[in-house]
Amino acid sequence: MHRSTDRRERGAGLADSLAVRAAARGGAVLMLAAALVLGLQQGGHLSGAIDGVSSRSASLVGLAAERVEIRGLTHHAPGDVLEALGLRAGEPIVGLEPARAKAVLEGLDWVKRAEVVRRYPNGLLVTLREREPVAHWRVAGRVALVDGEGARIVSLDPARFAHLPLVEGDGADARAAALVNLLSAHPALLSRLERARRVSRRRWNLRLRSGLVVLLPERDEGAALQWLETLQRRHGILDRAVARLDLRDMRRLTLAAMPGQGG
Repeated sequence: MHRSTDRRERGAGLADSLAVRAAARGGAVLMLAAALVLGLQQGGHLSGAIDGVSSRSASLVGLAAERVEIRGLTHHAPGDVLEALGLRAGEPIVGLEPARAKAVLEGLDWVKRAEVVRRYPNGLLVTLREREPVAHWRVAGRVALVDGEGARIVSLDPARFAHLPLVEGDGADARAAALVNLLSAHPALLSRLERARRVSRRRWNLRLRSGLVVLLPERDEGAALQWLETLQRRHGILDRAVARLDLRDMRRLTLAAMPGQGG
């Protein structure tokens, strides 16, 4: 009786000892895996070392993108970023190299700058700077938004930015931001603007909603706009029956009356 009880107690003790050893080995393996991942990450060899690892194994060592944080979005949605990277939240990020992801994102027409950082054990941080449209550019009968550098943003719907001015002509895209900056100092004039045409890549013609065309000089556009504002304040020049106002020569004012109007 006592011998049988002793054997059972010894057997139970042996089983407990084996379970403890197995748990210890399992913990050691996980600690070793975590240390290996950290070491490979710091050495810059992580992507190559984990190619071919299964999704289940990747999750065990903390490579599942359970938290994807995206910062800096203004006109786009997080799904646009994930789609570009071929990711979905909760899926493994095995093989995703931050440098390659950065290049992919900066290749999008609406991204000016991107940073991609892994947050271990299971996160991803994407920081973006979007291109900000400053004007509509019409070329060959088609309209696209352009940013301050003249880069076209074809992924944005121009209808969402109806408040932005329209520019046209060869070279208008590259000079749109400079013109908008000048006109922003003259809101009364900007509110009357229908479109601005770049002439011979050298200067601007402004067409107002009234039909008046204002010819700006090649240089000192700011001074010419200030002169125009003074003429409006003193003489209401923009409200008169004038078809053409030539400001290319600051020493004199040349204007043409509307058809059918005297003088």
